[in-house]
Amino acid sequence: MPPIQQFLDPDRQETRGKYVSNSPILPKTRRFGLYPNIDEWLPGDLLLVSQVQRGWTHRLIYEGQIAGGYASEDARWGHAAIYLGDGEICEAMPAGIQHRSVEHYVDGQWLIRVRRDQTLTMDQRWRIAVRGLTKLRTAYGFGSLLRLAPALMNSFNTVSYALRPRQTAFICSELYANAYSPITGKVLQNRRSGEITPAFLSSTPLLEDVELYWLKI
Repeated sequence: MPPIQQFLDPDRQETRGKYVSNSPILPKTRRFGLYPNIDEWLPGDLLLVSQVQRGWTHRLIYEGQIAGGYASEDARWGHAAIYLGDGEICEAMPAGIQHRSVEHYVDGQWLIRVRRDQTLTMDQRWRIAVRGLTKLRTAYGFGSLLRLAPALMNSFNTVSYALRPRQTAFICSELYANAYSPITGKVLQNRRSGEITPAFLSSTPLLEDVELYWLKI
């Protein structure tokens, strides 16, 4: 039986202390009133997020991952990012690969999960983070969700072929795998279908969940 996933749910607001920031907090995060325990996160960690109320993009991703044979608890994760430290992440967005704050996902609208390869050294963790940053402004891997929507709904294998890693474009989960695998020598890829999706990163035994809890702002 797979282990129970550990993640932050905005509907479960128990806290274990107070968050003290040395920099301004986004207004929407301050209004939410809670902050993750980021002091225990490490560079090179994998961040997975899921919308509490899925928009059409995340619904299509969910349906595509379900069609690919993933369990619903893995398919619900629709986006992945590389944690850099100090509350900063590197992620592939439709506008290209960007560097921004994790606070964009701390507003009561997102489930948040962090996964980690516990065998890595701190040097390897920093190298994963830096490798992700070298891809800043690289194009997004599939351009238009409208173009892929029929494939997402009809055939996950078609999507996986379209989303395989390329040197010049990445989707969110490929960005993490492209940073992780050359540093560790471990393959983050579904060996059956060849795809790399958030659902695969959710299910791979190479990564373990990090304990998460809310802090009061």
